Amino acid sequence: MLPRSVLFCALLACAFPVFGQANTIPAARHLVVKGHAQRDVLPDRFTIRMTVETVDRQPDLARTRVQTHIADLLKAMKSSHVMQDEVTATALSIKPKTSYKNDEEVFKGTEVSRNLRATFARPQDLQMFLTQVQTSEEVQIDGIETFLSNRNAVEAELRAEAIATTRHKADEMANAYGARVSGLYAVSDVAPRFDYGIVAYEESGGDASTLDRIMVTGSRISPEQLEVGTVTLESDVYAVFLLAD
Repeated sequence: MLPRSVLFCALLACAFPVFGQANTIPAARHLVVKGHAQRDVLPDRFTIRMTVETVDRQPDLARTRVQTHIADLLKAMKSSHVMQDEVTATALSIKPKTSYKNDEEVFKGTEVSRNLRATFARPQDLQMFLTQVQTSEEVQIDGIETFLSNRNAVEAELRAEAIATTRHKADEMANAYGARVSGLYAVSDVAPRFDYGIVAYEESGGDASTLDRIMVTGSRISPEQLEVGTVTLESDVYAVFLLAD
């Protein structure tokens, strides 16, 4: 039987037991492995958020201008092949507009606004829309973001890959020490924390990594220049395996 000291690090101890049991260290010899899966994919959804806001002392004029802007934007979106089921506009918001002058509140008029959100399936379509938009104090682009439509499916695939990696690593590490894996003790999507002073922190600040917190990086798209970057999805799984006597 290999002494526990020989199994050290590769064979770090403890984890979150399967099916929500308490966080305990198995009495038998064991090892902990981390399964990792990563994939770079191209986004296929491009969402733009806009605000139309007008102030006028005549509320109906402010409302009319907002509605005209919204109609023009919707027309431009339609001609740019916007996804029909991915266009939403909030109801009219109407409230007084004031400002301060010499510490006194001054009435400026009635503020009427609406928010608009739309998604395109191709960057070229979004670019076509942007060429038709004239921004101003009344028409503003709040932001543009990229998304992945089949993200859930990709995350499921990465989860399966990460889980498969843990068993492969466990067998490889055990064999290197002349041991054999006898079974699974625990599996977790959180990096284990060890009672004897060793903590499995991620390099990014020490927070335990979770499987559900898929890391996503990608390009932000500015109105001036539309650039599509890859989206990186990652998944980590931590498993505790028992070693045969």
